[in-house]
Amino acid sequence: CKPAMVIEDISDPKYWPNVEAWVRRCIRHRETPPTEEEIQTELSTLTQERLEELVRKANDDYHRAVNNRYRILSLADSRTNDHLWQTYADNYEGVCLEFFVDPMLGSAYEVQYSDEFRALDITNNEGFDALIQTTLIKRTRWKPEGEYRLVLGEPPIGDDPTLVQQRLQFPEHLLTGIVFGHLVSKDHQDALLNIARFRISPLEFSIASRSEFG
Repeated sequence: CKPAMVIEDISDPKYWPNVEAWVRRCIRHRETPPTEEEIQTELSTLTQERLEELVRKANDDYHRAVNNRYRILSLADSRTNDHLWQTYADNYEGVCLEFFVDPMLGSAYEVQYSDEFRALDITNNEGFDALIQTTLIKRTRWKPEGEYRLVLGEPPIGDDPTLVQQRLQFPEHLLTGIVFGHLVSKDHQDALLNIARFRISPLEFSIASRSEFG
């Protein structure tokens, strides 16, 4: 579900300032900063055909850069979602971890569900809309998940937590509960209960069954 990069008609005088701003952002990273004259010369050589070819090549580069930098932690909006218990917890043989989400854990964004064609304007690939289009939209078939996502980056995005070896370390008290599926094995349950003995913050334990949530 990755968005396709596109570029609009650069002959449109209302759109051209977006193109110019994008070009300036791209070339400012050069080892030797270009002069204004060099920038204007480069802008004058742009054509619709040349930019559309550039967009086609940029698709893979953009998605590769996203894959290299960003990590997603998927959360649900409810512990009583039968779809999630069946699909992701082995039909109530798994567990649900409950978190208190605050800035110490990260910013949780609600996933949007749509089957519309997703396009990302190449001149606006660094804004929040680009983050939404790339990481926060899924097909409507997944709507029953009611998903929220933490989108974490290396380096971090804004004030979000820093990943350590691609793992999120969070304060103990933010994990507030464990819900055991009613078919979870005794060994699995006992192992988690044993680990919990070493916590300082209390945990709430409960059991989930299909008859309760289904």
